[in-house]
Amino acid sequence: GIGYTGTCKDTHRVFESQAWRNHVYGWHHQTNAATADTVIHNYYDMRDFQLTNDPADYFFYIGRMIENKGVEVAVKACSKLHEKLILAGSGDFRPAGATAHYIGHVTVAQRAEWMSKAKATFVMTRYLPPFEGVHAESMLMGVPVITTDFGVFTETVINGFNGFRCNTMQEVEFAMNNVHKLDRTAIRQWAIERFSLEAIAPQYERYFRRLPLKP
Repeated sequence: GIGYTGTCKDTHRVFESQAWRNHVYGWHHQTNAATADTVIHNYYDMRDFQLTNDPADYFFYIGRMIENKGVEVAVKACSKLHEKLILAGSGDFRPAGATAHYIGHVTVAQRAEWMSKAKATFVMTRYLPPFEGVHAESMLMGVPVITTDFGVFTETVINGFNGFRCNTMQEVEFAMNNVHKLDRTAIRQWAIERFSLEAIAPQYERYFRRLPLKP
């Protein structure tokens, strides 16, 4: 899956999102769409994900601890609303909010434990996100996401269903106050139908079959 700007070819590319495909076309001043290109989202093994319908009393962030990932937005919002925030990942940023707790790098099993019990997962990415796997992982566990409002999120986050896309701190606070109303079982099922291995494999099969064979 192509999630970077530079590509070595002008066709036969599988992009991680439609937003990223359009961005790369624009970056290369490519005005004609390549019919041998396609968009297929990232895929996940469902054995790594579990559903918890009785969340604990905290929000969750996992990823690089850098400004461009929007970690400080999560810290400020949780501090303002006096909500507990668990932060996991590597990087130089350390939370200043009194309600934020940094737990460092976590294993796949630890991620599943912390993420599945969260009220919601913050993915407030500031750069144009090609896919941002964390938000798919969260939804595969039935956990709503709170994201920015551009890039892949416009394709995968349905406001009021599986999370909220936000442009302002007021919208972030609204999302935090309303994520408890969302149906975690429905979120998980929606994500399974779009991001599981079983959902993605046929898309690759169809793509490979329509490519012309070399003589």
